[in-house]
Amino acid sequence: MHLTTFICLNSIISLPIQLYLVDTFTYAASALSAAAVFRSLLGFAFPLFGEQMYAKLGYGGGNSLLAGLAIIIGIPFPIWIWYKGEGMRKRSSLAR
Repeated sequence: MHLTTFICLNSIISLPIQLYLVDTFTYAASALSAAAVFRSLLGFAFPLFGEQMYAKLGYGGGNSLLAGLAIIIGIPFPIWIWYKGEGMRKRSSLAR
């Protein structure tokens, strides 16, 4: 059940990001590869600090910290893109 939920939520999150990148940038393959590299770097970095974080904070505190970071970054970012995205795309030579 939990794996199914994770896979569905991962698809719901990653698909709109990929579609936005394809629709926005002239070189869609480069934009998608840059997003994949960024995602892979985050996946690489987490094990470097994850063990120490859970050792100090425990599972409840560590998960709460990650959830708080996701809320702090995840909620304002789409709103910021909504208001500033058009101006950023106009200034970019790579955007359509």
